[in-house]
Amino acid sequence: MGNATTFRHRRYVRTAAAAVLLLAGGVLVGVPAQAAPHDTATVEDASPLPPPDGTAGALPPGLAEALQRDLGITEEQFRAAGELGQRAAEALPRLQATAGYAGMSLVDGEMLISGSGPELMALAEELGARLEPPAETTAGATRTATDLTALTAEYLDTVGVEGLESVGLGSDGFTISVRDPGSPRTAPSGMGNPAPPEMTPQDFAAAYTNVSVKPAAGAGTALADQVYGGQGYLSPHGPATENGQYFSSCSVGFNGWSPTGDPAIITAGHCTRDGAGRNTFLLSRNGSAALADAAELTDLGTFGTSRFGGPGNTPVTVGTDIAVIDGINADLDLLPEATQWEDGELSKTTTRITGTGTAVPGQPVCRSGLATGWQCGTVEELADFAVAGFNYGPDDEDLRIVRGFVSTMGAGPGDSGGPVISGSTALGILSAGFRNDLGAIDRVGAADLSSALSVTDGYTLALHLEPPVLEVPDGRDVLTDQVLNGTAPAGTVVRVSVNAGTADLPVAPDGTWSLTVPRTVADGGVLTISATAVAGYNTSATAEYTLTVKHLPLDAPVLASPAHGSSLVDGVRSISGAGEPGATVSLEVGPAAAESTGDLTAAPDPQAATAVVHADGSFSASLETPLPPGTYVITAAQGGLPGRAVSPESRTPFTVLYASPVITSLRGGEVFTEATAPREISGTGVPGATLALAAGGQDPVTVVDADGNWSVHVGAWQPGEFTVTATQELAGVGSVPATLTVQVVAVQATAAGTAGGRLPATGTSPNTFVLLAAAGVLLLSGAAGVGLSRRGSRRKQQPAYDPARAAA
Repeated sequence: MGNATTFRHRRYVRTAAAAVLLLAGGVLVGVPAQAAPHDTATVEDASPLPPPDGTAGALPPGLAEALQRDLGITEEQFRAAGELGQRAAEALPRLQATAGYAGMSLVDGEMLISGSGPELMALAEELGARLEPPAETTAGATRTATDLTALTAEYLDTVGVEGLESVGLGSDGFTISVRDPGSPRTAPSGMGNPAPPEMTPQDFAAAYTNVSVKPAAGAGTALADQVYGGQGYLSPHGPATENGQYFSSCSVGFNGWSPTGDPAIITAGHCTRDGAGRNTFLLSRNGSAALADAAELTDLGTFGTSRFGGPGNTPVTVGTDIAVIDGINADLDLLPEATQWEDGELSKTTTRITGTGTAVPGQPVCRSGLATGWQCGTVEELADFAVAGFNYGPDDEDLRIVRGFVSTMGAGPGDSGGPVISGSTALGILSAGFRNDLGAIDRVGAADLSSALSVTDGYTLALHLEPPVLEVPDGRDVLTDQVLNGTAPAGTVVRVSVNAGTADLPVAPDGTWSLTVPRTVADGGVLTISATAVAGYNTSATAEYTLTVKHLPLDAPVLASPAHGSSLVDGVRSISGAGEPGATVSLEVGPAAAESTGDLTAAPDPQAATAVVHADGSFSASLETPLPPGTYVITAAQGGLPGRAVSPESRTPFTVLYASPVITSLRGGEVFTEATAPREISGTGVPGATLALAAGGQDPVTVVDADGNWSVHVGAWQPGEFTVTATQELAGVGSVPATLTVQVVAVQATAAGTAGGRLPATGTSPNTFVLLAAAGVLLLSGAAGVGLSRRGSRRKQQPAYDPARAAA
């Protein structure tokens, strides 16, 4: 990866003896002022540029070392700070619109808001920020792999590259695809082993709890060279001379996409030398060591849209510093990663770019570049900073104004255009370096990435997207209509292929998504799910799940009428309830027991009915024959929907009651005296039924005769108001009660009270009794007339029980 001789497609420049010139000097990192002929350096005498701290020959450090050295934080803290910075940047517009806001910064992993006022205090509490007043101005395995890059590096160092196809991370862990996984390999030379040991890929994987091997599928094909953010490139300018070709050197910022989805590179606009540069060539190593391998250069692409300063590269106008490289060499693989130049290598340690954001003062940041590798610092301020243009000197007004931010980081010529990131969030493009009193660059200015991209007419960054994950493990059983939940990067959609059907599913802001198991798979059939996270032209690796589908049974239908345990009146002939829309409900109604019906000679035959559930979930069915009084059970189930099993049966017991018996010897509201109150109460009912009467504390019981008549004897009545209730029961089935109210009054006031009889008074007012006594004979005569009328009626033949009359 780090040697130019591995590239497949080449662009040759003269010979190794030809001079390759880098224009050095000036604050414009990587694109300084013109060099005079005597400033040229040949390939042979090219020497590495010293790092900013002056320690010549020091190797560019890796991420963890740089963070500890420059910021005193861990890689985990750096990534967390990047996420915090992104949240802070997203909150910035709301903060700026809030009364009392003075500023914001990140301090010790905390969002610090400067300002005052109740609205700002409430917003700070919502954001979890601190508000401060503004200033007065496998078996036997013992290890677990956690990082794909680290695992690949260890595999290459331990086993080697022979037969290797890929080292991958999927839903079940890490997989090494390699030819002949059981065949031993000899560890690469240069490992310090006098006799390099042999190891098979299987032996390597067996040491891990979550690494497996599989044979590679056929012979491998040549793979594209990989390009990282921070990797160097050259751009020739001016005519070739007898000493060689003049080049400018810069760094790749971010890999990206053109508006039409073609691969592109985002870098600094001044690297085009105000549009004078066109072709670009990729370097595979950092610093001037790259020039030692520059006898062969790899075609990269051609400069496209660019801007350095205002529109048309105008000076003294607030603008930006951005360029794109189009027409990317098809042999190159542009990765959404920034190299950390660990041990001078591109791929050994990288940071994946997962999103874009805006810088916040106090935010920890890192940058990568050709000249000085990986450096980290802190955002000092947001700024519109000035950079000397290519005519500066003769023209003192050729100052380009770049909107962005200034950070405390070192840099050197050739680092221009490189990425500035916080955590895994892309923030800016390195544009300029600022020298201190000793002449060393210890502060850099970066163009704000978001505003810079806005002038490119639709270019976007290539982002690393983690593949979607389903919470259900691969190979498990699932049920139709079951909701499968998962996670995916926020801001993406999940492109799902389910048994050849494809759909884009939204991802919620919290990174969750879901899909429903379809009903189209046969019971016990296989459901294959392929899920890919998509954001613009960015796609993740595809996660594959193979699940076995079981048909989910429908819920049993619910009966509304008759309801469970309910009692209804004679003549039931319809059933209604709720079920699954479109399902067919099968019903069977039968007696709970043969002896439960009123007719003891035979139980009614069971009746069956069906109904289709309406769209609103309701259904109704009619019975062929009305149900006579008795105790019944409805057995109900629903089915007939594709992909859903028939529901379990529900059993609903209910009772059909007899109609009320009829009390014929009394009328509701009648008034009697003690002397005229009836001693017999009679009526009609169901032949053979047991008739129970309740009247004033007496509970006589009789049996309705074969003609449907009944009569019971009651004792003497005391003055008061009485409720008379009659019910009938046959073979355990009761009836609706018949109820009426009568009143018994005393002739004399002294007769009022509750003494003596079996039918006590219920509280008739003494004033009433006084009035009745004053009425004298008229009331007594009238009461006697009522009593005679009743006695006369009892001597008549009682009519037979008429169900229709009883129901009325």
